Amino acid sequence: MEAVLRLTGLPAPQRCPVATVRRVPGVIQLRFLSPDGREMPFDVDVGLLGPQADAEAEELRLLAQLGDMGYEVRRLAP
Repeated sequence: MEAVLRLTGLPAPQRCPVATVRRVPGVIQLRFLSPDGREMPFDVDVGLLGPQADAEAEELRLLAQLGDMGYEVRRLAP
């Protein structure tokens, strides 16, 4: 069975319109930025997605999902 990453508990796009995604070894970092410069961090442990998880594919999937949810998404270099 393939692991599913559920996006819950995120700030509303109206409150934090910019979302950045960065893949670092073992973690996908999500940062939500508010217009006043505050940042809300969320880190996803890639190990929780299972041994067969493709971190880059998950990163790209997150970018697409966040864009569909109304965030302005930015992919940061690893």
